Amino acid sequence: MPPAVSPTTGREPDYIESGDAYYGGKCPANLSGGLIGTMHAVGATGIFQGVECLWQLQNKYDKFHGDPKIWESFGKKKPDDWSSLQVPAAKQALWVSHAGVGSHVTVGMMRKAF
Repeated sequence: MPPAVSPTTGREPDYIESGDAYYGGKCPANLSGGLIGTMHAVGATGIFQGVECLWQLQNKYDKFHGDPKIWESFGKKKPDDWSSLQVPAAKQALWVSHAGVGSHVTVGMMRKAF
């Protein structure tokens, strides 16, 4: 007899394939590219994830990601096909960061108070 499957286990593929994990979905994740998108500088990535969450809640994603001057300060050109990933009316945000081989894991959550 096969083992019983918990109703909360094994649904990850359904969640990803539904589109809910992407911009425009019910619970968009890793809009900045997550740890890899921030070049995984140990320590700094966790801080940056928190900052990204704060910018989403403050509705400031475009201010920091869409300004051509910021792109130029890093020696880059803002792509012509750039589009905003600001989550409309974001109310809460969560990030998970780990250090080294996963021996130190930090989780943070922010919720908009107004």
